[in-house]
Amino acid sequence: MKLFINPKGFTLIEAMIGVLITSFAASAIMLGASTVNHSLKKIRVKEKAYEALRDYTDFLKARIMAEGSSNIANPSQNGEDVILFENKEGEPAYKATLNYYPIEKLSDPNSLGEVYKLNTYIYWDINENYQDSIIFNTFQFKLQL
Repeated sequence: MKLFINPKGFTLIEAMIGVLITSFAASAIMLGASTVNHSLKKIRVKEKAYEALRDYTDFLKARIMAEGSSNIANPSQNGEDVILFENKEGEPAYKATLNYYPIEKLSDPNSLGEVYKLNTYIYWDINENYQDSIIFNTFQFKLQL
């Protein structure tokens, strides 16, 4: 006569614990994927801002080379608005502002060239409480031969 019966399968408690562990693992994976997606979006916005600032700085450097700093107007208080990303409806999702500090001529009048200090910047709102920015501190050399 057998006193111990070996049941085949799982009890209700074992099945519920298995479902609970699986749901915790699934929620952790979904949270991780959401966090990665948000981080990648922030990186894409910053990359676009960097490209816009680089192009803006190159434009100002070319104007300095062609005209000198005396023909370039002082920076406006509002700067120049640029759209970094649009949403699916075509409306601006991230807007940024490009601007520069007044251009300084650093070179000596008796030198063979001119040296200009050019500082450009871009800033944009991440959310209502946080703003991000990039600043370029550059010098432009204009040789006079």
